Amino acid sequence: YDPENEKYASAYENWSALKPQREADPEQRQDVRLYRNARRAEAKGDYEQAAKFLHKALAITPTAAPLHNQLGVILAVHLNEISLAADHLLQACELEPANFAFKNNLGKILGMQEDVRLKKKQSWRFFDDDSDNVVKVRKIRPKMF
Repeated sequence: YDPENEKYASAYENWSALKPQREADPEQRQDVRLYRNARRAEAKGDYEQAAKFLHKALAITPTAAPLHNQLGVILAVHLNEISLAADHLLQACELEPANFAFKNNLGKILGMQEDVRLKKKQSWRFFDDDSDNVVKVRKIRPKMF
């Protein structure tokens, strides 16, 4: 340090402004509080409120893959919004491609989405020689959750 050099003197005086700011304490971050509120609401069975908390948290931190994952699971399993759930789970997988839990959840939701699509179609029908005897066959998928 050379007090005669103006650049050094100025940098020394403004040292606190030059230091990188520490990240906020996780206990004080609003997105973390919203996530915890969502988990509490989910535990109480208030899934719509949990989804609202997660939407608010995602507005603050849109790149938080765990938030997308949790919202996707709640939307699919409890609120029956399969298409929107698949979008959030796909986003979680894109943000954290190495996370197998997110990929597993996405696979389950896509399976549920396919089941919904198939239910909208008429059941498969097979007729035997007697046209009065109709055999209906449905695709059976094991329960995922």
